[in-house]
This record gives sequence, C-alpha cells and structure tokens, in this order.
Amino acid sequence: MQKKDLETKLAASDAKLAASDARAKEFEAQVNILNQEIEGLKDELKRFSHVELDEHDKRILVILAAEIQLTASQIQHFVEISDIQLDYRLNRLTSEGYIGAPSPYEPDPSYYLLPKGTEFLAKNNLA
Repeated sequence: MQKKDLETKLAASDAKLAASDARAKEFEAQVNILNQEIEGLKDELKRFSHVELDEHDKRILVILAAEIQLTASQIQHFVEISDIQLDYRLNRLTSEGYIGAPSPYEPDPSYYLLPKGTEFLAKNNLA
C-alpha cells in the first residue's frame, strides 16, 4: 500500500470515529433525558401510592407513641373500630413502614412505632 492509500483509510477511519462519537453523545443526551423522566415518574408514583392517614390511623400512631408495644386487641380497646378495620389499618401501617410487629405469625402480635411513624407524629404536631 502506498502512503496516499493509508492516509485515505486513516481519514475515513477518523471520520467514522467522529461520527460514532457524535452518535454516542446524542445517545447520552437521550439517556439523560429518559433518566430525568424516570425520576419524575417515580416521584409521581410515590405521590399516588401514598395513602393519607385518617384520624383512626393517627390515633393508632399516637397510642403506640405512648406505649412501647401493644397487641392488636389492646390497640382496638383505645381506637374502638371493628376487627376487620383494625387488621386492615395495622397491615397497611406496617407495610408503609409506620409501625412494626416482631412476628406476624403470633396469634396477637405486639406492634410498635417505627421512626417513620415518629417522624409523622412530629411533623403533624401529634407527639
């Protein structure tokens, strides 16, 4: 091969590399935009999946803040709602991280306040 042929091939390779770099930058910009959209959708999903706590939920948290641990039957004595409503609320508050239970397999497990529940009470001037 002659020098001129090598220079031509080198120039063609440089042009391909430059085109590839430009495409990579375009893809990177598109990925950044998509990542921003994903983060926005995640925030929106959090807003939709968050369930507002009503007065019964708040009362459960306040009661647990006053006691170290209480069983469901003890909580029900203070809140005065049906077994089904209490079970639903305790499960939801547990799954959302407001309260915890050492063992859900106990016949009447004890519930306790988690940091998220304490934070909620503080933010809402309930503690």
